[in-house]
Amino acid sequence: MALTESFLKKREELLGLKLRECLDRQKQALRGLVAIGEDGLRDSADLASTILDQEVNLHLANGCAKQIFKISQAILNIKNGNYGFCLSCKSKIPTIRLKAIPWATECLTCSKKDESKKIKHKIAD
Repeated sequence: MALTESFLKKREELLGLKLRECLDRQKQALRGLVAIGEDGLRDSADLASTILDQEVNLHLANGCAKQIFKISQAILNIKNGNYGFCLSCKSKIPTIRLKAIPWATECLTCSKKDESKKIKHKIAD
């Protein structure tokens, strides 16, 4: 089934909202990095807590950056007519998958293969 203009418009609107949400979350995580340590450290427990907070905020900011990239790419694909096609095998991504994951760039089969490769690579390391 071909993607309709109405479907594409709804996906683009949804992706725009998700993009703004991710940008806000990233901004909050980055603010958390700046705020850490403003009170000064009193002991080693404060230092440990501060380091943990920094790691959490860095992880959140990094996760947001990845999501922002995926969403931005999906919006670009809608605009250039490539939305809904698997980057790996070039087949159509099922509409139900695009409804569930609007920024999906791979069909389920290719996505599973990619995840399997990542897991094997992590195990090998």
